Amino acid sequence: MDFKNTRILFVGAAGGIGSYMAEDLLAAGARVCLVGLFEEELEHLTTKLGDLAKGACSIVADVTRGEDRARCVQVMQESFGGVDMLINLAGINAFARFEEQSEESIEKIMSVNAIAPMLMAHAVLPDMLKQGGDQIVNIGSTFGSIGFSCFTSYSTSKFALRGFSQALRRELVD
Repeated sequence: MDFKNTRILFVGAAGGIGSYMAEDLLAAGARVCLVGLFEEELEHLTTKLGDLAKGACSIVADVTRGEDRARCVQVMQESFGGVDMLINLAGINAFARFEEQSEESIEKIMSVNAIAPMLMAHAVLPDMLKQGGDQIVNIGSTFGSIGFSCFTSYSTSKFALRGFSQALRRELVD
């Protein structure tokens, strides 16, 4: 795939896998908006990227919050004139027996791993449909295909993301 000048909104860019993906996308000529939850992680990534960071912008955002999702879309519009690709990579996990997890932990895992990617896609989809040919990339996990013991909430959230991705793909296939 040719990423030259592709305008990418990259949620979860500052994490381990995300930082390597961001580097590869920028090296391929993409214009990337790096979205992360923590400013210090984004600053570290920008430093690591060096000259490649010139083709990027960064946003500290909690994409479980509507105002932060809207700000991401607005910054993309202001910085690059829109979004050609959304990459949803952000995710959290908790290793624990299900009965030992707090309600807050379960809700947060579902919100970050399943609901936020759905709502982020919902935020960019109207403009993407007008432009045509754009892509939404939801990065899941093997845990979204096989439920693992002590990862019940995480597996459930990744199954949900997988189901959402398949259903949306079928909905938009034409």
